[in-house]
Amino acid sequence: FAKSNGHTTLFSAFTNSTIALSNTITANIGVSGHLFRLNKNYKVEPRVGLKWRFTPGQTLGVGYGLHSRIEKIDYYFVEKDGVLVNKDLKPTSAHHYVMSYDLDISENLHLKIEPYYQKLKDLPVSPEGPFSIINQERWYIDQQLVNSGEGRNYGVELTLERYLNRGFYYLLSGSLFNSEYMAADKIWRNTPLNRSYIANLLFGKEWRIRSNNIFGLNMRLTYQGGKRYTPVLEDISIEQKDVILDEENAFSKKYPDVFIGSFTVSYKINKEKSSHEFAFKMVNFTGQKENHGPVYNYLTNSIDNQGSAIVMPNVSYKICF
Repeated sequence: FAKSNGHTTLFSAFTNSTIALSNTITANIGVSGHLFRLNKNYKVEPRVGLKWRFTPGQTLGVGYGLHSRIEKIDYYFVEKDGVLVNKDLKPTSAHHYVMSYDLDISENLHLKIEPYYQKLKDLPVSPEGPFSIINQERWYIDQQLVNSGEGRNYGVELTLERYLNRGFYYLLSGSLFNSEYMAADKIWRNTPLNRSYIANLLFGKEWRIRSNNIFGLNMRLTYQGGKRYTPVLEDISIEQKDVILDEENAFSKKYPDVFIGSFTVSYKINKEKSSHEFAFKMVNFTGQKENHGPVYNYLTNSIDNQGSAIVMPNVSYKICF
């Protein structure tokens, strides 16, 4: 399916400065740049951020940055009739706009609210149809691409953090967001990762045993919207005995919501010149299934949804000198 070889070089450099404009206002100013030797493409990217601590426990911040990246190197070496059709691809660029509000509720409790907007330009897409590199999940590409795609991500994130005090801590974070892209057909669609919302709770407790030893219990819980997927043209798929997707309605469907839980139990022995830690970790103890997409079932002549649930126990020992 794909065979190519070649080499190239990426040169990059950056500078960043932090300037105290006053006792309460701080500025971060920087410039980043790169040169991609394969097609002589270069980018100069400004970044700037301001923080204003208007009371001893409250801070407002704004920021802007232009960020770009090249694609996987093998994408540039796709050949059609002996020609490198993707050699001149430009890097994808993203304008990042962000605001933030920080509040020290108490000595051990901190709140942060952060709305953001990202505008993506020059996304590599197929010359026709709904395909965009932003949705790429396979390990290779065998088609020509052009830089006519766009994307946008926007939302708000909230974080409530209790610092470790008296052996107890927690971190509660949540996000409401939207993630969309536009390919060559000029239609805005969901990206596969447009789950719309996600919430995380991380907490733990430590107990001192015999003055120097520590017994710990930590847990992480995640609840998030399901991944997006493209519906199947079932009649055509059964007729052709292969999965045929409804590309005109790409990523218009959504898998069920996801609830994942993991925990760790540990015991740490502290000695004068070393420490020993024994731990037992259980990943995905909730048995949440991960959906991998539709497959054609030759035995039943039907389309099945492929998925699996991995519950992973792990026992570890660590020694520190």
